[in-house]
Amino acid sequence: PELADCLFNYLDTDKSGQLTLEKFIQNLEFLTEANDNEKVEFLFKIFDRDGL
Repeated sequence: PELADCLFNYLDTDKSGQLTLEKFIQNLEFLTEANDNEKVEFLFKIFDRDGL
């Protein structure tokens, strides 16, 4: 559940408490096209709780 919460909070950019299918698909597309460094940055942003 913690991973899902972190991912949801990252993807919920407008902090509405909802995630549209469009926004979810956009992020999946990014992950399929991203290079390794971009993927690591993406994962770091998801788990970086203190925003540093």
